Amino acid sequence: MSYQKFVIITYPRSGTHMLRTSLAGHPNIICHGEMFNPNKKDTPYSSNIEAQSIVNDWIYPQTISPLESDVHAVGFVHHAYHPGVQRAWPENRANPAWNSIWSFLKEIEDLKVIYLYRENLLSRHLSQLMALETGHWQAYSTQKMAENEGKPYMAKPTKQRPSVEINPELLNDDFEETLQYRQKMTGYFLDKPSIGISYEQLCNNLPLISARVSTFLGVSVMNLQPTLEKLENRTLAEAISNYAELKQYFSNSIHAKYFTD
Repeated sequence: MSYQKFVIITYPRSGTHMLRTSLAGHPNIICHGEMFNPNKKDTPYSSNIEAQSIVNDWIYPQTISPLESDVHAVGFVHHAYHPGVQRAWPENRANPAWNSIWSFLKEIEDLKVIYLYRENLLSRHLSQLMALETGHWQAYSTQKMAENEGKPYMAKPTKQRPSVEINPELLNDDFEETLQYRQKMTGYFLDKPSIGISYEQLCNNLPLISARVSTFLGVSVMNLQPTLEKLENRTLAEAISNYAELKQYFSNSIHAKYFTD
């Protein structure tokens, strides 16, 4: 059976779970998670398996089960720096054994690419910092939704999380690296059909984005719903203890636009 292959090229805390769980709710789409994340502990394969084998056996198999006969599109999430690490977050692990994934993806002739990014990189940095400090990466709407994802149920915290202080030099490194990866990825897949989607668009008009992505992948348009809730509702000035200092630090740079409060 033939199906459309796709990959979501993204970056942490950019709406990955929102888009993936929405697409996974479509009866004609299979959307896997981060298949080349060296820090994931629940993958069904070991870290020394070649990237090409993971792609052929676990992501885009030649045949799929009869129970999935209505599947018309299959894809997965791939962070722009995987299987390496981010300079701003060096505590994460890398896996050089998977470095060939990029060249292998480029060789897939019928691959479609979805670029998912977050416009406000300060919000993205804050979200990642909060998640690393609290261990609370997502909040499922219901326990049933978590079970369907094979994940432990973590409800949205009832207590407001403490505000955090952000190192301006670390933040600048994160800004620069994220933008460099974004530019690199769009250039790398120039020969592939692609669309770009922002986290902000997902939050503001998910039905419209769902329809756009469904059409791009060649499946029927449906009203898709995510399984997650937003963890942070405070303004940036409320959630970052040294917000005023950071705003002054970046006031004369191209990153000043992220300070919207």
